[in-house]
Amino acid sequence: MKTYRFACVGVGGYAANYFRALSSHFHSGRIRVVAAADPRPPENADALLEGVRLTSSSLFADYREMFTAHPEIDAVVVGTPISFHEQITVEAVERGFDVLCAKPATTTVQSIDTMIGAAERTGKTVLVDFQHVYSDATQRIKQSISDGSLGRVQNVVIKTVWQRNDRYFRRNPGAGRAILDGRYVLDGPLSNPHAHYIMNALYFSHPERFSFASPTSVQAELYRCRDIQCEDTACVRCLTDTGVEILMYSTLCGCDEEPWTEIEVVAENGTAKWQFTEFEIETKDGGVQKESVERATSSLVVETFLNVLDGDGRSLVGLSDSRNHVLFTNGAYESAREITPIDSQYLELNEGGDTGVRCIKGIKETVANCAKQRCLFSEYGVPWAQAAGVPFSMDGYSRFSVFG
Repeated sequence: MKTYRFACVGVGGYAANYFRALSSHFHSGRIRVVAAADPRPPENADALLEGVRLTSSSLFADYREMFTAHPEIDAVVVGTPISFHEQITVEAVERGFDVLCAKPATTTVQSIDTMIGAAERTGKTVLVDFQHVYSDATQRIKQSISDGSLGRVQNVVIKTVWQRNDRYFRRNPGAGRAILDGRYVLDGPLSNPHAHYIMNALYFSHPERFSFASPTSVQAELYRCRDIQCEDTACVRCLTDTGVEILMYSTLCGCDEEPWTEIEVVAENGTAKWQFTEFEIETKDGGVQKESVERATSSLVVETFLNVLDGDGRSLVGLSDSRNHVLFTNGAYESAREITPIDSQYLELNEGGDTGVRCIKGIKETVANCAKQRCLFSEYGVPWAQAAGVPFSMDGYSRFSVFG
């Protein structure tokens, strides 16, 4: 059994999850963390380093210096802000390191194509941490699609109504921004927190066990309740190369603290519903499967990554798969062209410093009604909505330049 030497780029923020995920595999003897890098490590950096059996002397301010000091590295975990994923991943594979990258892989089609090119040129493995694709709930639904028991999938509907307070939109310099320091950030729900559910929907939209559907046309409405560059609310209609229609309703301006996250699959022979910790599959012949399952974590993705490196496993989400998510989000921006502000008369405001929230009145009911009718907000006649952009064809699409 080989012990893989890991290095981590990024310590604070979401990257802390990777330190916990890596440490959970120490008992197997398959992982040894040799170094980490972060130009602005968090206050709890020493504790995180200790958790993976490192000391502060193993922490670098510059990941390039770390790469040079530790040429023995086998694999790099990239847990930095999204706008740096491309740069670090490309440099890592060119140095001969395999990569586990936080989701999303990146924000634009030209960026993902650069990453794909580097991985193919070097022959290195790059896995993207869309962990919910690996969950038992996702895999059970996908099995019912790929074995034909649900029949051909017709529609997939994503409903994500979350509440994020002022602290979330101040969490880092890129929060809510489209561009920061000349790099695309696209820090709205489509590219960041709700990216997982887009990937699940694309996964459910393809009949083959390990394949994802690719967007062919995207139509979108993008809105914001806050003074930010990106959207905090969206609805999207996406047609795929498998003939499936995906509808997505997404907001960070929900009125309830408890998030509502659900994916519905409508097929010829039945339906399926996905949630974090349960799934339900119902066929027209009366068969019903409903089970509670454990929520997927990055630890499961680390285990899959190790199996892939061993040659004993299959990557479920590589860079080429992730390109489909990028096409979905880029197409949404291309269709909408602008982020429409929602007038304050349609909002409930709770000002409270970092805990202040802005929610759209009746948004959960609006999402439920639109999802039932399979229509966009403007098509349903929502008073704050504006007409959707025209459907944007993804045929031959190779460069994103909205906001540029």
